[in-house]
Amino acid sequence: MAGWNKNLIFYFLIALALFVAGVLSIWAKSSLLSLVMLVLGIALLVSGLIQMIRFFFPKEHHQGDFNALLRALLSIGASILLIWYQGVPQWLMVVLFGGYMLVYATACMVQWWLYRRDRVRGRLLLFWTALVLYVVGGIFLLSPSLTMDDMLILLGIYFILLGFTYFRDGFDSLSSKTRNRVTRKIRITLPAIICAIIPAKTLNDINAYLKENDEFEEDDHSESAEPDLEVYVHVTNSGFGLLGHVDIGFEGTIISYGNYDTESYRLNSVIGDGVFFLSPIESTIENYLSVEKNNLFVYGLRLNEEQKAQIRQAINRIVAKGIRWHTKIERENGFDHPQDYQEDYPSRLVCKTGAQFYKFADGRFKTYFALGSNCVLLADSIIGRLGTDVLSMRGLITPGTYLDYLDKEYHKKGSMVITRQFYPCNEDGKKLGVLESMRRG
Repeated sequence: MAGWNKNLIFYFLIALALFVAGVLSIWAKSSLLSLVMLVLGIALLVSGLIQMIRFFFPKEHHQGDFNALLRALLSIGASILLIWYQGVPQWLMVVLFGGYMLVYATACMVQWWLYRRDRVRGRLLLFWTALVLYVVGGIFLLSPSLTMDDMLILLGIYFILLGFTYFRDGFDSLSSKTRNRVTRKIRITLPAIICAIIPAKTLNDINAYLKENDEFEEDDHSESAEPDLEVYVHVTNSGFGLLGHVDIGFEGTIISYGNYDTESYRLNSVIGDGVFFLSPIESTIENYLSVEKNNLFVYGLRLNEEQKAQIRQAINRIVAKGIRWHTKIERENGFDHPQDYQEDYPSRLVCKTGAQFYKFADGRFKTYFALGSNCVLLADSIIGRLGTDVLSMRGLITPGTYLDYLDKEYHKKGSMVITRQFYPCNEDGKKLGVLESMRRG
């Protein structure tokens, strides 16, 4: 009882804060922003002066810390801008806002162009969305000093809508009955730029936890509580993999979609041929952990028989569209010297797990696009049949969006998401344990 009350209070407090911020942003506009900057500037000035005093008057037997001096100077410099030159940070905020909208518009336009080339239906909305965003973003960039109030009004509306989403999540937590279906409805998510760093942030938090807690909690849920479908969110310790990757595990098989054909890479692997593979869960997870050095967040969903049939149908529809694609090690029959193919991920996976790779002959997954038709979109095309609403509002889609959504569902009482597990990467390929898992009746 205390667990869900804690989550309920959290959702309502966040919703209330967003409502207040949204209303004040619309009502007070620039005057509110000026006040916030003034308060923040005073706080930074006080902090900088304190650090400056500590540097020049260190405690006995301790020398001044030059890093502290640098932080003090930066704090004082930022406070000067926020208190006496507010026009500079305000101008920068509008420029960044306009630039973000242009990036958003470009992602929509690229996705529209790819859909047009692949003759995917229903692409017109993306085109018009991109045009509107280009116009609005251009206006903000061309006249930042005249559009500050307009930006704050848009942000205010967004805060209010996001607050409604948290408020609804709080009421969903009140339900004591297990839901066999999540109603698909409009959902406002965090900005894509924030969602993109959620996997890395979550991994850092867990690593910090592990530094103070050496033991893992074992997964002790009973056989009757075993999930029927699992969602795997991969996160590496460094590099591009910090943004995450999403796979689906169902009835002993993993289905994963991505830009796996290196020969089709364009724009530094942002675009390429869409490729998916099917492989056994156990050996693939073992390979993820020990060979690919991926950390795994695993969320388990409970399904009824009707939902299982829907998932099978969705996966079978994807497989039916696939054309068998052979990796380098298969094309060159190099299984007797696999060490020569260690740099090629598909070949490694085939050698380690017996995975089979496929390309799409047509459809929206024929071409992979990191900011659109990516691994998350394919996962949602399968799980979306259950009513998940994470992608109802289209935009820049990242694995962090799905990780945030699944984590919220896990905390809801009666949710279909019944388990949450974490497996850190390791050298020997054995599952070290579960950081956290929970069984719900």
